[in-house]
Amino acid sequence: MNSRLEKGILSPKNLHPSEFETGSNVVVLEWERVESVEIRPLGKSGLSVPVVGMGTWQTFDVHGQAAEKNSRDVVDQALKAGANFFDSSPMYGEAERVLGATLEERRNSAMIATKVWTPSTLEGRVQIHRSLD
Repeated sequence: MNSRLEKGILSPKNLHPSEFETGSNVVVLEWERVESVEIRPLGKSGLSVPVVGMGTWQTFDVHGQAAEKNSRDVVDQALKAGANFFDSSPMYGEAERVLGATLEERRNSAMIATKVWTPSTLEGRVQIHRSLD
């Protein structure tokens, strides 16, 4: 695996492939910009989004000040590099809350895709409202 991963993706520099393969939480402090990120319309929403987003499951499902600061550093570097599309879900533990906290006043700089994960209509509504808060 090379540092670009695939053409058109914002990718971390100096990341050893074994860190991806083990699923360990990784501190990424430097990103390289790949200029050709493909953008596509998102259904009939009128939004256009990158075909690649940043997942939040393992990087943002964290507890404690140090871990949350690391998540903030990851978001800082991602936004600085132009990566502004994040994917999250209530089933990712603390990820939605931590992502929201790391974005704070920069919320308008990012697009967030989330999911509803329940067979219950009532719980689905609760998850949607919680995601929007």
